[in-house]
Amino acid sequence: MKLAVRISIILTVAFSSAYFHAFSNAHSSNAETLSNNQASRWTYRAVGDFYKLTSDDKVRFNQRPSTHLKATRLHQDAGKFYATPFQDVSVEHFRGKRVQYSAFLKAKNVEGDSGLWMKAKSRGAVVAFDDMAVRALKGSKGWTRYSLVFDVPTSADTLSIGFYLRGSGALWLAGPELKAVSNKVQAHSIAWDEKKYTQFASDLKSEPTNMDFTDSRADLSDWMVFTSKSPSKVGVDHAAVYQNKPSGFIEQTEKYPGDFVLFFQDISAAAYSGKRVSFSGMVKTREVTDWTALWMRVDSGKKVAAFDNMQERPIRGDTEWSPYSVVLEVPSDATRIRFGFMQSGSGKSWLNSPKLDVVGKVSSVSGTPAGTVEHGSQ
Repeated sequence: MKLAVRISIILTVAFSSAYFHAFSNAHSSNAETLSNNQASRWTYRAVGDFYKLTSDDKVRFNQRPSTHLKATRLHQDAGKFYATPFQDVSVEHFRGKRVQYSAFLKAKNVEGDSGLWMKAKSRGAVVAFDDMAVRALKGSKGWTRYSLVFDVPTSADTLSIGFYLRGSGALWLAGPELKAVSNKVQAHSIAWDEKKYTQFASDLKSEPTNMDFTDSRADLSDWMVFTSKSPSKVGVDHAAVYQNKPSGFIEQTEKYPGDFVLFFQDISAAAYSGKRVSFSGMVKTREVTDWTALWMRVDSGKKVAAFDNMQERPIRGDTEWSPYSVVLEVPSDATRIRFGFMQSGSGKSWLNSPKLDVVGKVSSVSGTPAGTVEHGSQ
């Protein structure tokens, strides 16, 4: 499978417990690492730069490393600060079925609350949700199995699973499992409230945010991060400036070209319907062995309507600040625009001054329609 196609669907891979056992151990040096995401295959959101997601080889479950989410500062306001790793899961085999998401959790000194969450969406609207709210994990507790169960409507095009930590403390996760279950298993779903549940990969924004990487809540606030298997760092570099603005960066140490890292935003396509859209920015690279790129994808419900990740015009090696862009048509039935920055292989890349603009027909489309490729759960 071409890397372009693989990255277009990478965040919709089918859930497998095997994904939770390949981790890296990279640490930030002289730049702020926004997400501290060192757990492969998890997409990660956080408000507050003091959360870290890693593999913990010392705290093991069934002789395998656990996934460790911790706050690096004490006594943080649980109403303001949180971290939530999650995965978008292929919904194809779960539509119209009762689904159970379960995992073993272990907690230590959780001052806010923590637990599992699961959500199904249909064309941007939440149609099923549960988050352990009435039995959230607080304080300290040994390994215990928890489960969420709800019915996935036949109209669902997105199924997301995750876990969370609000405030301070530490949480370990092991043995995650997602499966269809009998209707004899009791289901539970609570009403969705966007303002109350913003930490659970909230509904699509109407427009891009924190495009200058200076949000006071956290450097890469409103951006999401995905890492593959190799050690990597993703964050904001305040020393790498362009026109007095800091830069988002990606750094990988492994040279294997199949490993890649990306950060991205999702927005509603409503304001861009029927228009031609450009995602652009200034990019600089150092010792990139494979390639760096801007990328953008347009979804129409369950289908990928258009996609471009610059694979035919990659950025490689050592480059100075230069402008790049990807341009796509947004169909009238489009539901979501996903745009971001990526690097495959080793090296370091910086993005500065990213913009999402409506452009005229004089700007040529850079990508090609993705036809009827189904993106699964996105």
